[in-house]
Amino acid sequence: MELIGSYYHIYRTMLLVYVGGSFVHESASFELWNNKCTKAVVSFSNVISLMISKYGFRCDGFLVEMWHILEKSDEEQKEHENAASLMIRFILLHLMPRLLETYKDFEERKMVSDFTHQAFALIAVCRTLFKQVSNEKAQLKCAKLIRNILEKNEIGDKTILKEIWYLYVYIERAGSCNNNYMNFLRSAATQIITVLSNKEKESIHLLASINDLTVETSAEMLAAACSASLSDARLTAEMMSQISISSMDVGLVKVIDLCSKLADVVLLLLSVHIDYAVAKEPICALLTAQYEVLNIVVKLMLKTHKYSDISEWMAVAKLASLAHGSILRIMENADENVGTLNPLDEPSLTHNRKVSKSHKDETLYVAYVRSRELYQANLLLLCSALHDHRLDVQVRNNSIGVRDFRIDAEKLRQRVEELGEEAENEERVRNDQKRSAKKRARIEKDDVINV
Repeated sequence: MELIGSYYHIYRTMLLVYVGGSFVHESASFELWNNKCTKAVVSFSNVISLMISKYGFRCDGFLVEMWHILEKSDEEQKEHENAASLMIRFILLHLMPRLLETYKDFEERKMVSDFTHQAFALIAVCRTLFKQVSNEKAQLKCAKLIRNILEKNEIGDKTILKEIWYLYVYIERAGSCNNNYMNFLRSAATQIITVLSNKEKESIHLLASINDLTVETSAEMLAAACSASLSDARLTAEMMSQISISSMDVGLVKVIDLCSKLADVVLLLLSVHIDYAVAKEPICALLTAQYEVLNIVVKLMLKTHKYSDISEWMAVAKLASLAHGSILRIMENADENVGTLNPLDEPSLTHNRKVSKSHKDETLYVAYVRSRELYQANLLLLCSALHDHRLDVQVRNNSIGVRDFRIDAEKLRQRVEELGEEAENEERVRNDQKRSAKKRARIEKDDVINV
């Protein structure tokens, strides 16, 4: 305990120096843009990280004591709050907003790097402390505090804006991605479109962090947030496909519900890609992720249908509703517009960068087209297997990859089987190569022994 006490005195001193005000003597008080403040908060972050990693919940007493000193209050902890959540609350309520408000002072003094280091340190502390927060109410409170920062603060540094978004998504993913999160994502997408369209420029926006200077970065981070949630949905579906569970229907309903909520945001982001050519690559990758998750769900249903009747499953009804709803509108809008990336038309790029970007765009588009094809192909196979017309989705003006999906289920089955055979052939070639390598190794070993 003596060592942890020493750590406590170090981080206490560093934090009080950074907070300043009445906590330190006037002669030791520094402005935020002073490099000594930067060193103090970075040291505080490093010591907290060390303490949490080494002692875990044994640090709680010291953290609570520090919180009482800073808040100058005898307020009791609420039942759902632990020491880590109290410190996060202090940082996000007081320290981070104060730092963001002084960005122009750092900029005027050409001390932006100090601003960045301080913000990184505070965000790192929050991320470290959040590992100690297991109560759902406390997690929701932390998420709300970060939403408030994005709503109320103009964030001039794009790197810090990204880090705050990353922290927010990290905290939300630890929970259940509730309606507050989805509503925030939809509001962000709507405001991005409003800013890009230059309408109501004088009006007060819901999110102060999204403006003319940060709109592209915000669009990229919104696409990344949706992709992260789709990644969680995909992992859940893949785990369900590898184990046999009695509540498969219930699990798939939850995955499809999440996909449905995200599809509303993706539909808004699609207009950012089509109408304003902003964040085209992240949005194209987001569409790919969306189709891949849906394809895993459809394939899992096809697999389950072989040994069990799923025609009455709630998940089938949910999938049909989603397929004819937001996903169909996305497909109709995206088919004609996504994949038309042409870096050769960008005069600001050098020739080598144009070629490199062309290859990157081609990879993105091919992955997008393949995931899009497989999703609709397998969906129509499921429609045929279940004899459920609700799953018969036809896309208006379908032009994806100059292909027509309005063909019978037998041809689709042959197409999917061909893709499977190609994958099996590739696996067989790899296995043959491994066996050949092992055989050569044995021969070489025998030659050495014989010599």
